[in-house]
Amino acid sequence: MGSMRYEEFVVSLAGDSHPEEVMVEVTRRCNLSCLYCFRDMLGTNYLIDMDKSTFSSFLGMASEAGVHKLAFTGWGEPLIHPHITDFIREAKDAGFEVLLNTNGFFLGEYGEFLVELGVDEIVVSIDSDDEDLYKNIRRGGDLSRIVGGLEAVNKAKWRSNSDKPILKFQYTLNRINIGNVLSLARLAKEHRVKEVVLSNMIPNNSNTAELLLCLGDPDCVRALNDLKKDLAMVTLDTNINFYLPEMSIKTERHCPFMERNAFYLTAEGDVAPCIFYAHEWQPIINGIQRRVYPVRFGNIHNDSIVDIWRREDYVRFRFNVRFSYMPSCLDCSLEEFCLISRSNKYDCWGNSPTCSYCPYSRRLVFCPL
Repeated sequence: MGSMRYEEFVVSLAGDSHPEEVMVEVTRRCNLSCLYCFRDMLGTNYLIDMDKSTFSSFLGMASEAGVHKLAFTGWGEPLIHPHITDFIREAKDAGFEVLLNTNGFFLGEYGEFLVELGVDEIVVSIDSDDEDLYKNIRRGGDLSRIVGGLEAVNKAKWRSNSDKPILKFQYTLNRINIGNVLSLARLAKEHRVKEVVLSNMIPNNSNTAELLLCLGDPDCVRALNDLKKDLAMVTLDTNINFYLPEMSIKTERHCPFMERNAFYLTAEGDVAPCIFYAHEWQPIINGIQRRVYPVRFGNIHNDSIVDIWRREDYVRFRFNVRFSYMPSCLDCSLEEFCLISRSNKYDCWGNSPTCSYCPYSRRLVFCPL
């Protein structure tokens, strides 16, 4: 592509620009029905698996494009895909670093195999160490199965004398489980988990919005500050890294996808810029319900990954996000009354689409990349 004009500045893409990481959505199906899952807003006929030919095409293109890491995660549970073991084996044989994000339900069945394949990281989404509370949040789940799965992975690592996969926890904070974080830390230590990422939730209806830890609320901020102090001591004792979300709107914005040269691949082979904009849904952000329309820059069945990556509209989008060339809707005095910011179609600076209210860029929430 050629150069782009921004007022008095001319910007051009580096000739060696390429994607480095991809979040791969192998399925949009899941065996659980979690309390605040994004998937609740998807139609049943939309819950599909990626076919083998799509994955095979993608893998060849990704290797040629210079991608080095694949994160099997997204809007579904990867381990329910009928060919997930083939996909992971092919990815590792091709030399990719592999992260698997799972709800852990099937980890016991696949644990030894995942170690044998050399999976680099396994991120287990777990929202409590209390069985009753866990089942209330992760409906259809079974905490004892998760624990059994962690044990299976660690036993397989011990037998093979391997330090991989590195085990991590993803914990979605809310009003009913914030008191369980410290006990979860003990569970993490017991099962050799190296990292715990605490993330705020993104509600999608009024019921789940009531569970949200309120941004800027003195009680919520105080509770999180107390938790930070306690977790600092736990870190010194266990050597487990804990990452906590922001609880107030900060000026700085950091998009994990843009900063890591990553994109999201849907089950159909569409290239989306991130998990947040992969599908249509209506999140409640900063107390306001907004409509997210899917953002697509191409499909790997029609164009190569590099050609899609270097399309002018995608390059311009990445530039705007990377350098925050957009308004800051979440701390705008007119946010409550502004109709423009109720969707991601455009913003008051003329960007289309826009990321001006993205909670990920504010580090209010995290996704496993």
